[in-house]
Amino acid sequence: MLISKRRWPVAAAALVLGAAACAGGDERTEQVLPGMSRDSVLATLGSSVPGATAESAMGADSLRNVWRRTQYLVDGVNIEVIWYSPSGEKRTAADTVPEERVIPVVLLDGKVAGVGRSAYDRVAETYRLPRNRY
Repeated sequence: MLISKRRWPVAAAALVLGAAACAGGDERTEQVLPGMSRDSVLATLGSSVPGATAESAMGADSLRNVWRRTQYLVDGVNIEVIWYSPSGEKRTAADTVPEERVIPVVLLDGKVAGVGRSAYDRVAETYRLPRNRY
């Protein structure tokens, strides 16, 4: 089911409310809130301690603690999934990181729609995203 541009904010709001109830993760993902901007999410996920400033969190690696990113454009909606690794692992060609060690953070048009596998599954179903191995 594809959602028209006019109706996607309603669908996004439903996804956000559902995802907020099912978000899972660690102390950093618990600080990621629905509606947060992409830059704020990256600063939060990249922080080494709760409450770190964006400048200190970003350091030299602007994608610190990001295992992988996937992006899609569906019916005019920019969908980005930031696969967060609490341990700071990065994806490699011979990747063996198990699914339970990465946490998806789903953004619609640059704003958080949800955190966790259930949020990813809802967005994937709503927008008919291809099934990822990750």
